Amino acid sequence: MANTLGAYNPIFYAQEVLRIMMEMYGMINRVNRTFEDERKSFDRGEYISIKRPSAMTTQAGANGTIADLTTETVQIQLSNWREVKFAVNDKEYAFSKDELIRDHIAPAAYALGNYVNTQLTLLAKDIPWFSPWTGTIVSSDVTAGMKVLKDTGAGVAGDSENIHMGIDTTVSAALQGLSDFNAANIAGNTNTALVNGKNPGRFGVGDFFDDQTFASFTSGTIVSGASDLAGALSANVALGATSFPMDSLAASETVVKGDSFVVAGSSQRYAITAPVTLSSNAMTVVVTPPAAIAYTSGDVVTFETKATAYADAYEPNLLFHRDAFALVTAPLPDASLGNLGVDVFTATDPVSGLSVRARRAYVDASSKVAVTVDVLFGGKTLNPNYAVVMRRNTP
Repeated sequence: MANTLGAYNPIFYAQEVLRIMMEMYGMINRVNRTFEDERKSFDRGEYISIKRPSAMTTQAGANGTIADLTTETVQIQLSNWREVKFAVNDKEYAFSKDELIRDHIAPAAYALGNYVNTQLTLLAKDIPWFSPWTGTIVSSDVTAGMKVLKDTGAGVAGDSENIHMGIDTTVSAALQGLSDFNAANIAGNTNTALVNGKNPGRFGVGDFFDDQTFASFTSGTIVSGASDLAGALSANVALGATSFPMDSLAASETVVKGDSFVVAGSSQRYAITAPVTLSSNAMTVVVTPPAAIAYTSGDVVTFETKATAYADAYEPNLLFHRDAFALVTAPLPDASLGNLGVDVFTATDPVSGLSVRARRAYVDASSKVAVTVDVLFGGKTLNPNYAVVMRRNTP
């Protein structure tokens, strides 16, 4: 007798995967997800375009100089389609029915959530701003990071409810050992601020959350070699440009995604978005954010020294405002597959818009019940000035 595929099982699978992804992974639940509404308004295409208004400056009254608008568009590409697939053969299914499948839904959800969250934590390489954890982590390390965020992100640091700090387990253990994070008298009059020893609301940070998906960073040789850290622009760079040509550097040096530099004339730091090897002492790098001012050929370019906050190699943690990053998912088709003999359901969180699909089908050739959970998503850095990489020295 053929297996009967219960019509409601994929509903349970999708909802369970969605619940685990929302609850277990920190970045997923804390970045900006409001652009899902824009995607829904068109419901087609793999790009979402987000407009940024021009920055404005003041001038003396009756000056008569009219500034040109330099608006910018940031695109989020919904190109990352990931799935977890497993199967149960007829013999296993006869003994366990749906129980064996249900037992494996949680591991599938963890794997899918881990991948999505890792893509978000990798966006730390788009952030040019940094602050180090000291060798012995103290609470003033947090306030030092908040100072950088206040200086670079303007007013966002006052929005403490949407300020988050993702920390690895080493930092988490150190913070929980500090009285500022575990003493009852720190909680205030209501005594409600202590949660898992991380004291949400302290130092202007809405919450501290553990995240084990941060990847170790190793710089290019310009930084790690520390022998030739200064060059010069080899051409003018217009306001809003993302391409910076430079020369007067050592011929054999390299830069990698995440290395950063400043150009004389502005305090804005820039993060390199793709690796480059110098040729004839010159290179052109693509950066984020776009040029804050117009630069002139010959302006001095200065990279970090490796002594600056472990610039050559470090373990990244991330202090950020929600609007520094975005996550958008697109619901994959479900009802249209019903006529193909597939049980399928897409679960969508009504608040975040995050969508996960689950489907189940019988594979006659191998006598197996196959289960797949998948997600289609895109992640993007919206504003690199709204985040700070909290660097911990690589052991």
